[in-house]
Amino acid sequence: MRFHACPPRGKWFNDPNALFHDGDRYRMLVQSRPDAPDFNRVDWGALSSDNLLDWRWDGVAIAHDAACDNYSGSVVRHSESWSAWLTINDVNGQHQARFTSLDAQAWVRSSEALGPPQRDWRDPFVFESPDSGWCMVLALPCSWGDPTGGSRLEVWRSSDGVSGWEKVSEIGPWHPPGVIWEVPLLVPDPAGGGLWSLIVSLMDRRRGGALCSVMRWRGTFDGTQFTPIDSDVGELLDHGPDFYAAMTRVAGAWPNDAPVFTGWASSWDTARRFSWGDFYGGPIALPRQLAATGSMPLKSTTDAFTVPVNAVPIAGHGKAQLNTGLLTFASTKAQLSVELRSDWLVVSRSGSGLDWRHDYALDPVWENRDLSIFIDGPLIEIHIAPENRWITCALPSDGVPLMVSLSGAVDAISWYVLPDWHRQRE
Repeated sequence: MRFHACPPRGKWFNDPNALFHDGDRYRMLVQSRPDAPDFNRVDWGALSSDNLLDWRWDGVAIAHDAACDNYSGSVVRHSESWSAWLTINDVNGQHQARFTSLDAQAWVRSSEALGPPQRDWRDPFVFESPDSGWCMVLALPCSWGDPTGGSRLEVWRSSDGVSGWEKVSEIGPWHPPGVIWEVPLLVPDPAGGGLWSLIVSLMDRRRGGALCSVMRWRGTFDGTQFTPIDSDVGELLDHGPDFYAAMTRVAGAWPNDAPVFTGWASSWDTARRFSWGDFYGGPIALPRQLAATGSMPLKSTTDAFTVPVNAVPIAGHGKAQLNTGLLTFASTKAQLSVELRSDWLVVSRSGSGLDWRHDYALDPVWENRDLSIFIDGPLIEIHIAPENRWITCALPSDGVPLMVSLSGAVDAISWYVLPDWHRQRE
């Protein structure tokens, strides 16, 4: 792949756990497995980049030990040091542990912990609230093996973000039994007005599969309790089959205050059936900026594609404008169809046992829609403006360019590629 963070050859990636800038480079910590494609041992791996497009694998940041795995979590900045809170998974269950670092590269386990271990209690998201000090949001998802309980979240609070944690409230459940909640985020809403955005990754196990999505609710947070504007109506942050485990950038460790986030550009169903060629699991999605509704591409990302080309590239950026129409991507093994109607969006993937389809309502008032299309080998990411809808989808590929067709009021796409640079991946 040309411009996505992806694992070294033979390795596995899933959830991103942190995205930040250390004053020198952008850095990302991700869930990584040295034993791919088996799921036995889980580390936190590290990557770095100068531009959020050209990623370098920097090795294991926080390694598992012989008795446990390192599941997902988050990173916060403490004065001149860093803290990583993550879930330790062992035979006794799951509890939260803290690791510290002076340079965000070498990490040491600290004595602080949040326990004792219990079943399905994970993914700590830690942040500083201006009203009440340090907060932690934890997921209590229903079990993989017995998805009969409703998922919920817990909010914990500490005066210093290190010790003395106390549970102060619960959130949910808002979904029926069998819908697992994971990787929670609670961040100030970009619309302002004292609102917050609660972002949760959902895994629907009711039909025996693992249908993945990322949902966002807007509401108020008083330092103790999050109250949604409407608990029954959330907003999907991606309308394709392959976006999960969203993670925001670390507060205070970014060149600006933009609410940037990324996610796993895959899903558990896709990861188990899809061949990425020389690695497993899936890459990490392009960073995006949370908006009042949906999210937008980063301008630095789109501006980097400057060289026009006349044919569909293996890795590049496409631009098109239309109101209604049908956009189709086809490889020799599968197809993605995106149908834009005046008030409806239909997304479907077919072939190679990866069949998937969903319909979504759209606002019918827009006369023109701008499409921004990113193709990187087998991965497609589409942004639809002004609604700020994303579609992320992987298509099995044999290494040749996709066949792309567009029918509608505008039937042409302008394609651009990155200026050439040498990129190596161990």
